[in-house]
Amino acid sequence: MTISTSRRLAGLATMTIDGVAYDIVGDCVYLPTMVKRETVMGQARVEGFSEMPQAGHIAATIRDNGSLSVAFLNSLVSSTILLQPANGKTVIGSGMWNTEASEVKTQEGTFSIKFESDDVTEITH
Repeated sequence: MTISTSRRLAGLATMTIDGVAYDIVGDCVYLPTMVKRETVMGQARVEGFSEMPQAGHIAATIRDNGSLSVAFLNSLVSSTILLQPANGKTVIGSGMWNTEASEVKTQEGTFSIKFESDDVTEITH
């Protein structure tokens, strides 16, 4: 077992969309691509489960620093997103599309963005 020299587990994170870095101001969230399971019930007992594909996603709250186009980010449909949280993991989403139109909150200059894909992986270090 390797013991990490850093004990940082949370806090800092960086994110790029198609190689461009963005200012993250709120929690980033991610879900690696996986399957969704649901319990299958009969009238007398639990009979098993069903399994369907589930898209992975990467989402974040970003600062609108004035130099980016929110409309452009809303239009993306085949992007590569790289997320690096403080714990040393790397999360990579390939062929990602924006699934939620982002509205900017002018008091803080922030907006939320969410991308989904069938190819979101996490690499542990």
